[in-house]
Amino acid sequence: MEFCLYITDLKLLEDLGGLFQPLDWQDMPAALKSTVFDNPNAADYIGHLIAVERLASLGLDETAVTRLYFGQEFCEHLVPEPKGVMQALFIARQMGWDFTYVTGNAVDSTLERIAANIEALVAAHGDADSFEVVINDWGVLRRLRQEYPAIKPVLGRLLTKQKRLGRFPEHMPTPNMEEIDTDTDTILRNQMRAWQALNLTVRSWRRFLHRQGIERIDLDMVPQGADLMPDAWGFAFGAYYPWSYLTAARNCPTAGLVDPVRRHVPLDAPCPRPCRRGNANLANMAHDPAPIIQRGTVAVTLNDAFAQPYLTGGVPLDRLVFEPFVPL
Repeated sequence: MEFCLYITDLKLLEDLGGLFQPLDWQDMPAALKSTVFDNPNAADYIGHLIAVERLASLGLDETAVTRLYFGQEFCEHLVPEPKGVMQALFIARQMGWDFTYVTGNAVDSTLERIAANIEALVAAHGDADSFEVVINDWGVLRRLRQEYPAIKPVLGRLLTKQKRLGRFPEHMPTPNMEEIDTDTDTILRNQMRAWQALNLTVRSWRRFLHRQGIERIDLDMVPQGADLMPDAWGFAFGAYYPWSYLTAARNCPTAGLVDPVRRHVPLDAPCPRPCRRGNANLANMAHDPAPIIQRGTVAVTLNDAFAQPYLTGGVPLDRLVFEPFVPL
């Protein structure tokens, strides 16, 4: 399985080994442990420690990385400038890694910034088929196909229609069987298959993706698993760990907390980027299988509790994308 590192902030690469350094938290002083683990702003730090331990058990550390994912999926204000993308590309080359540029939803101004980054990457590479672009907006894909048809597009998780955070990850609730002749077990199996299914079961949709040059699809790890055909319909699949995307919006509740004038709404004025400094935990519903974290424009969940099938071959993946921290 190809092992990738997903970074949104270049500062994290200054200490690459630290991104894979486990911590024996049980030996921490009680006061420090309480300060760290009872702090809602430490949620992604805790997730990082859990993920590093799990990856180490699978023999995955910084020496196993072969590809760098770099970019921004969720916030137009955090889309990197070409200079930052070039720095990320330089680091990837120095490390001997392949490179994938990650894009997100794009209004017109954001689309132009993304296009400038792709143009810089093409100029730096000398050709357009030596790196990938993760597509999370159909406008970005159209621009890519028109101007750089040789670039390898990857269908991003924002465009992958999974049923996210199922309330019944291990079993479906018993249906009302009144006036139904089919046995209960058959109905429950069919319900779970529908819960695990992707829209790739639609033949016309698969044909459309193939026509667009898409050969790879990125998934999130979800509690109910994913039902992929043995031949995977001719696609290759990767998944993100340990943070699964749940939902996102253009408006930002985190920015609204610190800027009363902004009031959650994207403006032309620069954003103070409070999402780089803290989280806002959401109240979990009773059946949520994992904690939900709100950061900036996006809500994510720590997926370690249901990651086992994805990490050990139960779901046929050939790429694992490690997010050391919430990717914002």
